[in-house]
Amino acid sequence: MRTLLVPVRINFIGGWSDQVCWPHHAAVVNASVGWYSGWEHDPYPCVCEYLEDAPPVFKTVVDGVGTGLGISGIRAAVSRHDKERISGKLQYVQRSLEWERESGTKGGWQDCIGAIEPGFKLIETDDHVNFTIRYRDDHPILTHIVLFDTGLRRDSCRIGDQIRQLIADSSSGFVRDLSAAVRRSEFFFNTEDVSLSWICLMGYWKQLCRHVPDMVVDGIPEPQGTWGHTLAGAGGGGWGIMFVEDPDQRERVVSDLKQAKFPAFIPVLLDGVKWETQEWISELTSICLEGQKPSHWRESREACKVF
Repeated sequence: MRTLLVPVRINFIGGWSDQVCWPHHAAVVNASVGWYSGWEHDPYPCVCEYLEDAPPVFKTVVDGVGTGLGISGIRAAVSRHDKERISGKLQYVQRSLEWERESGTKGGWQDCIGAIEPGFKLIETDDHVNFTIRYRDDHPILTHIVLFDTGLRRDSCRIGDQIRQLIADSSSGFVRDLSAAVRRSEFFFNTEDVSLSWICLMGYWKQLCRHVPDMVVDGIPEPQGTWGHTLAGAGGGGWGIMFVEDPDQRERVVSDLKQAKFPAFIPVLLDGVKWETQEWISELTSICLEGQKPSHWRESREACKVF
């Protein structure tokens, strides 16, 4: 048996421009992440097990369907098309989109690219077939965020259908506002100003919610020292991203959210999917004993205490 370690995707800005019905230039900033929860495959929240004479088995520590972490698209990509993952060619994307259409989830391309391709990235395309991806692992926002689970699970198609109708109505203010978010994606990706990056992100999120009020999730606590939250998926799923003003206070914010019955974690920026081979495990163990970080992982600066 071979085991593929699989991250999830969190969306920052530009989500919904990844829908194939979006007729303009598309740009999304997202990240391939995991966290530490006590699961045997930490920090990877998902795995795909490839057996000799049986279909692949996909497992995840994340509960439920409709989390907003892109798991359906990720599962389609890694469960059916792992042999097509050739860096820079992204053959798995179109296969994943076909699966999304056939299954009725209708997700876009940012879900599978977001998890499978490494780290924090800006993904751009003019045709939803050919992609340009830029990477960085030192964006200042990465040390200021906490992931949390609202516990809410809802059908993203219901929200997605509203979005697709707004796109079809080319005169709608939604097209104008999403086009503006696409233009701001490069600024968000390149900025070193963490306050401006969060203001940019919140502006994008509030615009989405004005057009589709169903995306709003009420009753989220606001621990001291936080600047609000967005949801981790543009589809309005159940996981969220909370901004913490002081990175040193993230552990306390995680504790506050857990006390309020919202599971919360400090995210770890990951280097895309990884095979869990015996050689990899041996190298990881020896590096851990030396107190160093594995070269296989990209982590946000001071993202978590690994060893």
